[in-house]
Amino acid sequence: MNIEVIEFEIRCPAHGVYRVQVPVELPRPRACLHCYAPVERRELRRFTTSLASPAGPSEAFIG
Repeated sequence: MNIEVIEFEIRCPAHGVYRVQVPVELPRPRACLHCYAPVERRELRRFTTSLASPAGPSEAFIG
């Protein structure tokens, strides 16, 4: 299964510049992922990628 992804460059005054990849269906980032401050964003590229692994049961051992 392929999904469309947008890669953004986020510029936060406290945390500097970093990149975030967001699926096209989700809202665009408007705040820093670390401190939730308003940020400047720039769209770098759009691409299509396949899901790394299908959603399934967790491999964590509980008990």
